[in-house]
Amino acid sequence: MSSMGRNFGLAFLAVAMVVVVAFSMSEPGNAAPGDKTTPPTIYPARTPMPGYKTPAPNPFAEMSSEQQATAIATARASFEQRLEVWMANLDISTLDLQELPRAEAMVLSQPGKATLDEAVDAATAIIIGTVTGLRPDRFSTVITVNVERSLKGNIARRPIQIIQGSGFQPGLDWSGVVIADHPNDPLMLPGTRAVLFLQKSSSPDAEFSIQGFSGHYELKAGSVTVLGGNTFGAAIAGEPEATFVSQILSAVARTSR
Repeated sequence: MSSMGRNFGLAFLAVAMVVVVAFSMSEPGNAAPGDKTTPPTIYPARTPMPGYKTPAPNPFAEMSSEQQATAIATARASFEQRLEVWMANLDISTLDLQELPRAEAMVLSQPGKATLDEAVDAATAIIIGTVTGLRPDRFSTVITVNVERSLKGNIARRPIQIIQGSGFQPGLDWSGVVIADHPNDPLMLPGTRAVLFLQKSSSPDAEFSIQGFSGHYELKAGSVTVLGGNTFGAAIAGEPEATFVSQILSAVARTSR
């Protein structure tokens, strides 16, 4: 299974663990003798989820640890099978992608590079391009980017395939479609123009992936936008495109010596 698949599996198990912990904390019989502290309210077990009229019962209340593990494994297998069928029937050509709700995926993300020079040095290639298409998969999305200009790596002006961990997931009760964004590389939709710091992809479906946090810069109205986790992003956010390109080319010259 790919690292993206493992991340998705970890996210599913994390949700299951939160459910178990939340419900166990909500049961009065599980409190330690003499414990008069107020239960944590981060995951209030008695608060219904949006769209539900009543709280869901604790499915693990009468189960042993072994039974709980079996139930979680069975639920996960059922979920993945249902997701596979859902993905096979997903037709994004029928959707208004710009209007789809977006949510942050429950994944662990590696930090980006600490400085622009480090980000430039770590990149296999740096390009300016526009997204022209995308192809969703179970745990990722392959986007097609038309290369407008190569700032590092001598990438020819042509369409290239880039894999992103972000993608499409079913909404509540498997109704509707939600874009699940990895915080280090949110999904870029057709029409998005960006400066991208690329690295070789291990996926057979794409040539490149995008450097997390420090390699994703969308261009809007001639200005640079940065991701929240970019440690040096504050110095770049809002800069004119030409200024940012000049800074990148200078960094390429410094790091290639």
